[in-house]
Amino acid sequence: MTKKKTEESIIRHYLENKTSAKGLPAQADHLLSLYYYSKNKYEQSLEELLKAIQKEDQRWDLYQHLVHLGKKSENLKAVYDKLNSSLDKYADNHNLHSCLGMAYLLDEKISEAIDELQKAISLNPDLPLSHFLLGISYLECICASNLEKEKSSLLISLVDQEFSKAKECDKSIQGKRFEEGVGLLSQGKYQQALKRFKQILEEILEVDLVFGAFENLALCHFIAPEMVDYEMVQQAIQELDQRMEVRENPHAHNRLGVAYLLFLKLLFREAESCFEEARQISPKFQKALRNLKFLKEEEKEFSNLFEFLRF
Repeated sequence: MTKKKTEESIIRHYLENKTSAKGLPAQADHLLSLYYYSKNKYEQSLEELLKAIQKEDQRWDLYQHLVHLGKKSENLKAVYDKLNSSLDKYADNHNLHSCLGMAYLLDEKISEAIDELQKAISLNPDLPLSHFLLGISYLECICASNLEKEKSSLLISLVDQEFSKAKECDKSIQGKRFEEGVGLLSQGKYQQALKRFKQILEEILEVDLVFGAFENLALCHFIAPEMVDYEMVQQAIQELDQRMEVRENPHAHNRLGVAYLLFLKLLFREAESCFEEARQISPKFQKALRNLKFLKEEEKEFSNLFEFLRF
């Protein structure tokens, strides 16, 4: 059995036991989806996420991940099928209409995107991402055709309106990149502005999946420490830190904090290895014995803390 296969088997077995005990039927599939995402295995990630939604079709947070994975795996058809199936049951759910609008936008079906996003906002006006997506959709219309001046001016005002509402609903949606896009809009550089806002959208869609993938890295360390090393954790910290600029929110800070704790836990492991090496060279070396005893006591408490943080 290969290392990757062993890793996947361990994670699946552990998650299914852990989450079933907590009465979370979809959680194992969701975390496995994030695990495959972290390995750039997007088709398998999508497959696991669809299983999760099948088990808990009112986990609205999963549908945005679904759209992003559908795009990544070049399988938006599966996304449309699932969203339309869920809309048959929950026709007035703003989350589903917003996600369907997002899928249409990513699929360059702009008129359909506008229809669905307008439905989502009519059901719930306080949807920052929906306003942002609708602003991008209107901007797509401006860039895609030579409109009369009057119609073009109307669309520009709608773009400004939707972006302003997005900022009002969620202060974290603004940032350096967003303001750069607004600046390009004001200069009439619509193609450049569109490119900038679509980059922001891609980053927003990716950020939660990156955070989720980190959680699985932490999980791997917790259940199979030999699978995680310094470089993996350092890379995770760098990626999390970069995402802080995309969307400033408490979840981002919390996960980054857990990443640093994981790094500290790895330092515990390395320190223990050094003390053990000292003991092998000189079994009665008292400093190493005292340090090792102290470290083991602290590590036990730290492991309890880490389990609490993870679950």
